[in-house]
Amino acid sequence: MTSNIVCIDASFIVRYLSQNDENSIYYQKWQKLQQNNYSLIAPTLIMYEIAKVVNFFLSQ
Repeated sequence: MTSNIVCIDASFIVRYLSQNDENSIYYQKWQKLQQNNYSLIAPTLIMYEIAKVVNFFLSQ
């Protein structure tokens, strides 16, 4: 039995959220992962990493 597992990192999540339109490659990739029933996993510190990136951009 094979499992389709993808590890999503902070850079993907931030780009997906910041470019959330149907023409975005990140949006299209996210849709494809969902349609193909991939199991998504993330590093333990994903929320910290995302918060750090958002804080960086907001402080610019």
